[in-house]
Amino acid sequence: MATPNEATETIIKQQKELKENLPFDDKQDFVHARRGLVKRMKPNIVYDSNGKVVWNNDEYNFIRRTESPDTVNPSLWRQSQLASIAGLYKVTKEIYQVRGVDLSNTNFIEGDDDAVVVIDPLTSLETGKAAFELYKSARGDQKKVKAVIYTHSHVDHFGGVKGMVHQDEVDSGDVKIIAPEGFMEHAVAENVYVGTAMSRRAAYMYGAALKRGPKGQVGAGLGQTVSTGEVTLIAPTTIIKNTGESLCVGGITIRLAINPINQMRGLRLIYLKLS
Repeated sequence: MATPNEATETIIKQQKELKENLPFDDKQDFVHARRGLVKRMKPNIVYDSNGKVVWNNDEYNFIRRTESPDTVNPSLWRQSQLASIAGLYKVTKEIYQVRGVDLSNTNFIEGDDDAVVVIDPLTSLETGKAAFELYKSARGDQKKVKAVIYTHSHVDHFGGVKGMVHQDEVDSGDVKIIAPEGFMEHAVAENVYVGTAMSRRAAYMYGAALKRGPKGQVGAGLGQTVSTGEVTLIAPTTIIKNTGESLCVGGITIRLAINPINQMRGLRLIYLKLS
């Protein structure tokens, strides 16, 4: 791999102009990013069964410096500072969220008798398991997943499902897998039919192969990077076709809606409202 260069005068000038024209003194986003923190995962490193690192948020400790370097767009630097803030958060009375253990976040909704509904179980088995264990370490090992909701067919929203539930739990009817209509078709189309092209695009888009640092990879915008563990999938048992459909799991009544914008291009999202 080529040795990274210093920033050119043109880039330095561009970064300086951005710093002067954007409100970097406004730190409210950092307040929001830390609000509700319950517990951190220390170290924030996840391994597979062979001891290989599949996630390492601690690689980004360098980004906590206050000022962005000339080699990085200051907005990306700030976004990566925010995205690298990780842990288990209490969102509201019954809702908890784990951030910074994969590219995406995962959510836990608590119901009756320690029942839990998971929304989007991350990208890989290993990070899904780590996030669930972090949640249980604060909320109790007795917590039991009764349903998993896939909001859409991007891999970082379903790939970690077997880190949280087992196939036999779904087969027995003890756990529901909920997804929008067309989920399996889109998941196969995106991750199998064009999987090679998608992986190549992701490599360029996220710069995952670059060394972490001010002259390499500093983040992926949504999160720091994508975990590289085992991608898993359990087929949905409950399909949502129309806005307004509702179901009850573990004492939680969930009303769902299809996003009409994404429905037009064939990708459907689910939003939920708790009663």
